[in-house]
Amino acid sequence: MTEPSATPLSPSGTAARPSWADTLRAYLEPASLRMFALGFSAGLPLLLVLGTLSFRLREAGLDRTTIGYLSWVGLAYGFKWVWSPLVDRLPIPLLTGAMGRRRSWLLLSQLAMPSGMAAVMAKESMATPLKEFVGTGPYQFKERRPDQYVLLTRFDKYAARSEPASGYGGKKTAVASELRFVPVPNANTRVEGALAGQYHFADLLPTEALGRLEKSGGKTVPILTPSFGFPYFVFNTKEGVLANQGIRQAIQIAIGEGEMLTAAYGDKRFFTVEGNHFPQGTPFYSTAGTDQYNKQDAKRAKDMADKAGYKGETIRLLTSRQYEFHHTMVQVMAEQLRAAGFKPEMQVVDWATLVQRRGDSKVWDIYMTHSGQFPEPMLSPPQLGEGAPGWWSSPAKAKALTPTEG
Repeated sequence: MTEPSATPLSPSGTAARPSWADTLRAYLEPASLRMFALGFSAGLPLLLVLGTLSFRLREAGLDRTTIGYLSWVGLAYGFKWVWSPLVDRLPIPLLTGAMGRRRSWLLLSQLAMPSGMAAVMAKESMATPLKEFVGTGPYQFKERRPDQYVLLTRFDKYAARSEPASGYGGKKTAVASELRFVPVPNANTRVEGALAGQYHFADLLPTEALGRLEKSGGKTVPILTPSFGFPYFVFNTKEGVLANQGIRQAIQIAIGEGEMLTAAYGDKRFFTVEGNHFPQGTPFYSTAGTDQYNKQDAKRAKDMADKAGYKGETIRLLTSRQYEFHHTMVQVMAEQLRAAGFKPEMQVVDWATLVQRRGDSKVWDIYMTHSGQFPEPMLSPPQLGEGAPGWWSSPAKAKALTPTEG
């Protein structure tokens, strides 16, 4: 006959306390290790969603308010005390009897996840598939897949003009059988794709990537287009602190466009520091009005602002990281304004939000944008019109636009 197992007793007659080794050994048992792995894998998505993803979205140009909505993901965990008693006590018809309470709730949760994800995107925000295509030219539209590609194919019925191509018109020839436009929002991804041979053409690449592209061993051929365009700031002349012309003039003296362009582009092959609207060599080149360009005179600007009645109001700078050079130039501008005694505040949003906000004269003072180079003044950026954001008007402008008689 065997004796029953007994718990070791200390000399005082009480149960012996387990040693540190005994305690730690429990955590090395297979069941404990499995639970450790499960807990780690279950918590990892939270870190990715609330930490890493938030950083990536910020880098992509989303504003802090939109990113803040991600914190709602944690509400389910914060209100666990509300729903967890239901999971412990309520059976699920059919499933609980067949699978048990815990497995049935796990299955139901997994089945509910796809429907929850489908509810994330509002119906009106979904792209409507194109059904009718209108257009002319050497290529015709064939297919569009949202966020994947737009496909054009050679249009065999196209009748080309006879005169030589001039860049703006003339004969056009469809050299390739098809053109596939692939949206790649991240500029660095476009660079890596070009170097890897994924794309035949990639544009709007970061200036700092030029060295790598030039040393690619013939894999890529960088193309630098002269007089491509120009970045510019739009002042809100309708209301707010910059409705005061004297303060606008003070800001003009405070900023240095040369420093901004250097910070944004680095390599001087990408920019020239000039205040003229049209570049040299074009019919409309003029230096009129450029005498106050690129001054960056903080002392003079502060004196001008004081005389104009500036009282330390916030200057709201609206920009986006959709175009990285926008963000960089506004950062430099903010420091230049601070040096002159102004109080700038950067508002960094995604490009769609910027386009929406710039129409409201109550929420911004200066916003950053850019324009391609146009062949003649009639095609100049719409911000020069009185009805466009900025709402610029002056007696001299009105006089110049007034039709003359005779």
